[in-house]
Amino acid sequence: MKNTIAVLALSTLFVVSACKKTENNSTDTVKKDTVQNNTFSVDSVKVSDSVKLNDSLKIKYSSKMLVFPTIKDKSLLDSIYFGDKNIQDFSKKGLQTRLENNKNEYFSKIKKRFKRLDLRSGICPGMVF
Repeated sequence: MKNTIAVLALSTLFVVSACKKTENNSTDTVKKDTVQNNTFSVDSVKVSDSVKLNDSLKIKYSSKMLVFPTIKDKSLLDSIYFGDKNIQDFSKKGLQTRLENNKNEYFSKIKKRFKRLDLRSGICPGMVF
């Protein structure tokens, strides 16, 4: 019984001493750096359209692209828009024009494929939707 009380007293002492909070009275000097006011603005352009190919088939197209007007570094912009190598103008108007061109190319490709469709037999060579 004495051993149990001694073990409990010793473990309580360890727990209390481990939980004791130490206060730091030393004053550290903190340098305040001036922070530049860099505003990072993001805009977007969006193109949505649809084409009716016949009475029962309508194709929709939608595309959206982010615009970063504050970024002027061409290599950084090239890495952001790496998926489309044909972009030369990274402004909002330039990206809008590129999305319109992509939409027109898509619709013309689909219309060409649809013209090859043999409506009587239902065979659609090369048509993937």
